Amino acid sequence: MSKCSRCQASIPSGRNFCTAHYMEALADYENELANYHHNIAVWNSMSGAEQAAAHGRAEESSVGGYAGFVGLVVGGVIWYVQAQQRDIDALWGIGILVASFLVFTVIKPIRVLVGRLTRLFVHAIGYFIGLWIVGAIISIWSPFLKENASMLTVGLAIAVLVISAITEMAGGHHASGAPTMPSKPSP
Repeated sequence: MSKCSRCQASIPSGRNFCTAHYMEALADYENELANYHHNIAVWNSMSGAEQAAAHGRAEESSVGGYAGFVGLVVGGVIWYVQAQQRDIDALWGIGILVASFLVFTVIKPIRVLVGRLTRLFVHAIGYFIGLWIVGAIISIWSPFLKENASMLTVGLAIAVLVISAITEMAGGHHASGAPTMPSKPSP
């Protein structure tokens, strides 16, 4: 038996919601779908320049999010390293986090470079994990893959990094300003 994702009631295996919560989720989906159709009508009525501007804002937001995440990680590492060397007040640590975040998000060349590089690596890691799992499954039946696993893993890492870099430069990872269709809940 499974549990409803909203109320934890016992439900048959393979389901996500009890009947009442599925009906709620379906009503929410219907509302989101109506909003999506409205937003698509608005999107289609926009000129090419307005759509390009929307794509640009979405891309700027995406790149800024990646850069901000890196800024917080770098700030956290700096805070941790400083705390290991001497006693540091939490207010100073938070100041380090904020300063690092601002450096990585406010200064445009840093934001664009770090954001795009981070997105490149995030996508490369996703590609690598997916392909490595496929290779691991195939290696069950392939002595060649078993014997050369280390060399093939390094080659795969290099290949996905190159593919991800090419895709990033070609715009394949770029964010879109177009409305996205909601996903229908499964029972």
